[in-house]
Amino acid sequence: MGACMQARRSVTQEKSAAEVKTAETQRPQLAEKEALQKQLEDLKAENSQLKQQMFHSEMTRRELHNQIQDLKGNIRVMVRVRPFLRHDGDNKFTPLRFEADKRGLAINSSGKEHKFKFDHVFDASTSQSQCFEEVSALVQSALDGFNVCLFSYGQTGSGKTFTMQGAPDGEMRGMIPRSIEK
Repeated sequence: MGACMQARRSVTQEKSAAEVKTAETQRPQLAEKEALQKQLEDLKAENSQLKQQMFHSEMTRRELHNQIQDLKGNIRVMVRVRPFLRHDGDNKFTPLRFEADKRGLAINSSGKEHKFKFDHVFDASTSQSQCFEEVSALVQSALDGFNVCLFSYGQTGSGKTFTMQGAPDGEMRGMIPRSIEK
């Protein structure tokens, strides 16, 4: 019986030694796991804080953007002069004079000059992207949830459809496709 007890003790001691050895090798792994869990919790807290900051920054941006739009006025009148086309005839004489500040336009008719003021004047060389740049702030207001209306007015052939729709793609896209892209 003594030999059997000794064998049992020996097996028990080997198991204990193996458990101690396993515990010693797992201790650093447990410590690393706890450190990673702490790091994950810290990152989650930081992420939550950054989301709150981003939300507050976005609300401040919207508020400031719309204050600027209110200061500019709720109704704005802009004029776009289209270039002469082949069927327009002789384009050597133009009865229009643009003011340097891009806010005024003078029309010479029957020897008299008639001056007009607008929020913005686009001359005949203005590109579609330059027009959109001027109205993109209104598009942003619409995206922010405010009511906005852009419309073109003028006689037949004055360029309303071209300004609003333009060509299907490329630089000649109009205000509508550019707004959708934004």
